[in-house]
Amino acid sequence: MNLLGRCFLSVVCLAFVGAAFAGDEGGASVIKQMHAKYQNDWFATTQFAQKTTHYDADGKAHVSQWYERIQVPGKLRIDIGPAEDGNAMILADGQMHTFKQGKQVASDRLVSLAMLLGFDVYRQSPDVTLALLKQEGIDTAKVHEESWQGRPVYVVGADRGDLNAHQFWIDRERLLLARIIQPVKDKPGESADIRFLDYRAQPHGLIAARIDVYQKNLLVMAEEYSDIETDVPLDAAWFDPTKLSTPASGK
Repeated sequence: MNLLGRCFLSVVCLAFVGAAFAGDEGGASVIKQMHAKYQNDWFATTQFAQKTTHYDADGKAHVSQWYERIQVPGKLRIDIGPAEDGNAMILADGQMHTFKQGKQVASDRLVSLAMLLGFDVYRQSPDVTLALLKQEGIDTAKVHEESWQGRPVYVVGADRGDLNAHQFWIDRERLLLARIIQPVKDKPGESADIRFLDYRAQPHGLIAARIDVYQKNLLVMAEEYSDIETDVPLDAAWFDPTKLSTPASGK
């Protein structure tokens, strides 16, 4: 095929992709594909240890050990350090409850896109996921394709070249979350670039074992997961902010 023919074919392919995702069905189509691929093969619970590294403005690393437990959909518990210390965050029913030394110090409405698009999307109705995305201000009518870290991805929520809009990137072949770009709370004009890396297969589903967070092109936080277990029994009381029951920290 000559150069003119290849250029024509590329234009046709781009036009086809744009037409395939035209209108409000664009982002809905991606979410429905994600759900359909894994709805019968995704874990209901998971727990893991998390090495959390925060980087200050000078690049100095500050490391802490967290422990996460997730019940899909919608429930998350993070213990910062040993659970018996009472420093925890519990996400349940769309509220994030924060505890310090066993006492609740905050309760805020929160839709965690990492939870929603990394876990919940596979075990709840696409309509529920789409309603929450709309609530968060993501324009699901905007969809295009990019290449990200050598893999094709769907970008939902932004036009091509726009890295400021609230958006998420989905691996086109594996239909897994690759990236979220979202506004930074209380910092107008700033965005967090959250990257989901090192996916590891589980008996049912997959988990990104590393998450990197960038702001202004600088790495500000890294999460590294170990001792990953899925479909394990988790006490419902661990996700009840009125009780703050204490699970064991270690594995």
